[in-house]
Amino acid sequence: FNNFNIYTLFPIICGICYSFTIIIQKKTSDKDSVFSQIIHIYLSALIFSLIIKLTIMNIEFNPSTIVEYKSLLIEWNIVNLTTMVLLIVIGFTGVIGFLCLFSAYNIGSPSVIAPFEYIIIVWGLIISWFIWGETLNFKGYIGLLLIVGAGIYTLMRETKLNQQISIDKPLR
Repeated sequence: FNNFNIYTLFPIICGICYSFTIIIQKKTSDKDSVFSQIIHIYLSALIFSLIIKLTIMNIEFNPSTIVEYKSLLIEWNIVNLTTMVLLIVIGFTGVIGFLCLFSAYNIGSPSVIAPFEYIIIVWGLIISWFIWGETLNFKGYIGLLLIVGAGIYTLMRETKLNQQISIDKPLR
């Protein structure tokens, strides 16, 4: 708690919002197509990003905060065509990723699909090591083991209870 500030809550808020996204997606999968769900996700992200941008513009930060969280607080500029192309590729990759993920949740049980999302953790560790040279500390590994263990426990529990994977809906 010595280093606690509002910015340390951002990953927790992100995780909560992501879980609400998956819950809403699963609840509305019988009414909406995967494509309309993706459009709703990206429109919501655009609206919330604009709200956050307008809010942050009016807040004054102390200089030490700006240094520590400069990637969050600086204005991003596209300086050349390569950067623009890379951002477009990242955007299309994200859309394809959500299309595959939402399609999986439409036809499968969340307890079966969720463990496959742990690849996000692996990619996060790899990217943070290559870009920022950061690795997990002991507490980070404990947290990682708890997250993965909870997912594996849920999968084993549902397998033991003989829960069927819900594939009764036609594939879209």
